[in-house]
Amino acid sequence: MINMCRILGVVLSLLFAYDVMAQKNPTVINKARKIHNSIITLDTHIDIPYDFATSSYNTITKIKPAHQFDIPSMILGNLDSIFLVVFVSQGPRTQTGYAKALSDGLIKFRAIHRLTTAIQKKNIVLALSAEQVRNAHKDGKKSALIGIENGYIIGTDLSLINKFYKLGARYFGFLHFGHNDLGDSSVPNIQLGDAQEEHFGLSQLGKEVLRTLNNHGIIPDISHSSKKTALDIVNLSRSPVIASHSNVQGIYNHPRNLSDEELFAIKKNNGVVQVVAYDAYLKNIPEEKKMAIAIMQKSLGIGNYQDLYDLGQDTLKEYQLGMANINQNFPSADLSVLLDHIDYIVEKIGVDHVGISSDFNGGGGIKGWENVADTFNVTLELLERGYSENEIEKIWGENTLRVMEEVNRISLMHKRQKR
Repeated sequence: MINMCRILGVVLSLLFAYDVMAQKNPTVINKARKIHNSIITLDTHIDIPYDFATSSYNTITKIKPAHQFDIPSMILGNLDSIFLVVFVSQGPRTQTGYAKALSDGLIKFRAIHRLTTAIQKKNIVLALSAEQVRNAHKDGKKSALIGIENGYIIGTDLSLINKFYKLGARYFGFLHFGHNDLGDSSVPNIQLGDAQEEHFGLSQLGKEVLRTLNNHGIIPDISHSSKKTALDIVNLSRSPVIASHSNVQGIYNHPRNLSDEELFAIKKNNGVVQVVAYDAYLKNIPEEKKMAIAIMQKSLGIGNYQDLYDLGQDTLKEYQLGMANINQNFPSADLSVLLDHIDYIVEKIGVDHVGISSDFNGGGGIKGWENVADTFNVTLELLERGYSENEIEKIWGENTLRVMEEVNRISLMHKRQKR
């Protein structure tokens, strides 16, 4: 049976795209299309649920409208490469908690391997290096890389980093919401009893993790880290770091966003900040909107964004209609706000230190870039802001690929020295 919610979503997306295009200069659109089709576009943060690459989320069609990523839409939006994220939520720091986090993470590793080696192996490959991303692009294939979000996944076991590297992990986010054994989060988890600060930066274990990441060739990721923790990571790392999905306090002062001090440290480190299309980190959300969303979610039994994947079609439809009504009264950010954050980083530390992420399937998505099919709109907006083709190429992928290459080079030097 045809999924009517899916059809409605596609129609609304196409109508919005048509409305946007109708207001643009055809010459500019054609130039943007040419650029978009020639460069490597790389989104550094797409979340996956536990049923990813199964019959309920098979990536061939959108079984449930909540999904923001699938292969047909990736092809439609001409998004070339993605970091699929092995995320685990912060829990109690006990042996039981560590075991659950590891188990949850391995489910997602297996799902990504299933996607790239079985279900969609003709369309998308698992890339382990920048070179493999470039080769896939030359061959007309999409590529997927793997990032880890929340160092809680290792508990206190450093040996797991080697295991995850062999499974394909190429960046490692130290924190999420809540402190862990590696360092402090930018947003402490009150329900877990977090104080505002615990380690006052990277813990001793966190420093050992950082050295291990540098040795293996895994990019350290400071998104979700507290300012002190982030600065410790940046200043102590022997290789460039990223902020895989972060915005800037200079545009909107949110604890998840980066200060100028952190931006300058990242420039000195030769790292990259991937600006994220996440409404709550782009601009202020009125308290009335937060309250309306909280009430609506509670009424539908939604505790967090991952719960959307377990909703029945009728409940999901209620959620979508509810969000549409709320967004009508309190509009979400659009691409112009995303570009404001990019502009700020470029002005402060230069175009070599900025990238792009969506946080799709994890709360991301804004007007103009609501799923991977809309990806071209970002390139169009960059061109209209005055960025050159070379600058757009850097922002969309080359800056991140350069970090990958440098991280790998430093790792190889370490391995040679050990022989």
